[in-house]
Amino acid sequence: MNRSLLLTLVSLTAVLAGCSKQPSEPAIRLAYVPYSSSVPAIVASERGLFTSRGLVVELRRIESSNEAMSALANGEVDGVMGIGLASLLAVEAKSPGSFRMSWYAVEDDQNWVNAVLVPISSTANSIQDLRGKTIGTFTGATQVMNLRAAFVKALGSAEAIKVAQIAPNLQLQALERKEFDGLFTIEPTVTLAISRGLARVLVDNLRCQFILNPFPAGGGVLSTKLVSARPKVASSLVEAFDEAIQFARRDPGAAKALLPKYISIEPDIAAKSRLYSWWTSSEVQAQSLQAVSDLLSTERILTSKVDVRSFLFANAK
Repeated sequence: MNRSLLLTLVSLTAVLAGCSKQPSEPAIRLAYVPYSSSVPAIVASERGLFTSRGLVVELRRIESSNEAMSALANGEVDGVMGIGLASLLAVEAKSPGSFRMSWYAVEDDQNWVNAVLVPISSTANSIQDLRGKTIGTFTGATQVMNLRAAFVKALGSAEAIKVAQIAPNLQLQALERKEFDGLFTIEPTVTLAISRGLARVLVDNLRCQFILNPFPAGGGVLSTKLVSARPKVASSLVEAFDEAIQFARRDPGAAKALLPKYISIEPDIAAKSRLYSWWTSSEVQAQSLQAVSDLLSTERILTSKVDVRSFLFANAK
């Protein structure tokens, strides 16, 4: 074979080899809020449950549910982890069909993460003692809607207590300065406040006591665009979340040990904090989700009624 023909064959082989390579799948961008509600995504990432399924996932920290949902709506991320159900319902009411819910953070009699805190010096002994006063909570629509729903049940009116919102990283400073009379928050802020001697619990597990038990507090969603355009990728993500939930159930201590890397708390605080219970994609109790939706719409906290079956991942197949 002459030199010219050999070079031609080598060049042709290289071209064909290059053409046979498939373009790599773009990374999946998942936003998470810095609370223990994001545990399934954190566990899946740290335990290699994404990579074992051939997925390239980028976790992006976003401080509030409003910012996270805006990023989803704008196409900046492909999913949002740890978002409150009330926020998801509000988005679905205004922009139906924008996401599919794939896993669920749930509170019940044994597992909850929410509490109303008051300063150590407070004389309040019950939620009734805060009537006409102000409760602070971190920014985002979810907690305001949850509080208003709880006030209806506990005090007969959504306006019985004023609600003030504050940036998540300023909650404890504001409580210490007594900028409000109580603070409604979730883990690990609850444990952090108590450990520092800044507050005591006035009402434990407010959401289960006064809204619904078990209470589906929130969970993780994938954009409908991702689910439609890359169904195998979406199914693999959901499988990873389900496996992560099973891990967190078996070894909650190991799951909590992962939190300091993602939510800026000390390991001892993470170890003491509570975790949610969880529903996997196949365990979801749609009737409980619907009960929260119906309550929020009945009390006009939501602008319209939402049929939750429309956004469950299981119904996207």
